[in-house]
Amino acid sequence: MELISVVVPVYNVQEYLPAFLENMSNIKSRQFRFYFVDDGSSDNSGLILDGYQEKLGSEKAVVLHTDNAGLSAARNAGLEVAQGKYVWFLDPDDLINTNIIGDMISLLQQYDLDIVQFSFDTFSTTYRKSEVKSIETTDWKKLPGDDLFELLCNPKSSVENYSWSHIVKREIYINHEILFPVGKNYEDCATTFLLFDNARECGLIDLPVIHYRSRRGSISKTQSIQNYDDFFDSIMLIKNSNTKFSQEVKNRYLLTRFMTSFDQTSWLKDKRQTEIRRRRVLNQIQQLNLEQDTFRYRILSWLIKNKICFLSRSYSVYQTLKLRRSGV
Repeated sequence: MELISVVVPVYNVQEYLPAFLENMSNIKSRQFRFYFVDDGSSDNSGLILDGYQEKLGSEKAVVLHTDNAGLSAARNAGLEVAQGKYVWFLDPDDLINTNIIGDMISLLQQYDLDIVQFSFDTFSTTYRKSEVKSIETTDWKKLPGDDLFELLCNPKSSVENYSWSHIVKREIYINHEILFPVGKNYEDCATTFLLFDNARECGLIDLPVIHYRSRRGSISKTQSIQNYDDFFDSIMLIKNSNTKFSQEVKNRYLLTRFMTSFDQTSWLKDKRQTEIRRRRVLNQIQQLNLEQDTFRYRILSWLIKNKICFLSRSYSVYQTLKLRRSGV
């Protein structure tokens, strides 16, 4: 049985798919099996995947063809058929550093980690940076899932919500019924905190394993009311969840996300819709009762009460002051 099930949702990416598949071909380990979910592509993506499966065989690559239902549905479909001890969700327009895959497998097996989290770098057309060849002992550390969640609040941390930035034990998804919300964008934000909440032993690799392709048309680059509302809904999901994270850490996380949501109202062209959403965000921030926390929130609380715009920038200043005060 494969150790790692790599689930790759595919939709109209024929331009990028050959480079991705060539990159994946550099993974020689038999402990990987690929599950490609063709989400009703209208270009040649499905044909490219069928040719890849025929070349490698079904023991190495599985291709599912489904009606178009969106990224979350495609990931859920791949998760349903995956058989590995671990699951790794990748996007077919990105690349990975295949040099350190062997070292990652060794860490997972030696320490029986629930999650291994890693960082990424970016490129647009051709990746030209020099890749790291191995993972040294100083490049990673063990920590509990609670600490991974707390690092999501730290502007100096490389920890992100992206599903491709971690490899997770499949049983965490299964046992806790963690699925991606169908029909919603920012689906990573709705699932990552649940993974961290249910993980004990984790590993954090401070190296760029993923080479993220920055391109127009991606969800993160698309400015729309749906994207805005989906992002806000993902924050509310965390706020209303019952997790083991301390309230202080949870509030800190919510604060960073709510203020990002506030700044994102600049996307909206309708002034009335902008005002409605800004009031909604400010109301949620005020409910966090920041004045009950320590001094580090007091200045920020004043900014919020006085409805100062560009809250995220204000928060960046606050975080810098906080880190200086703590000696970081």
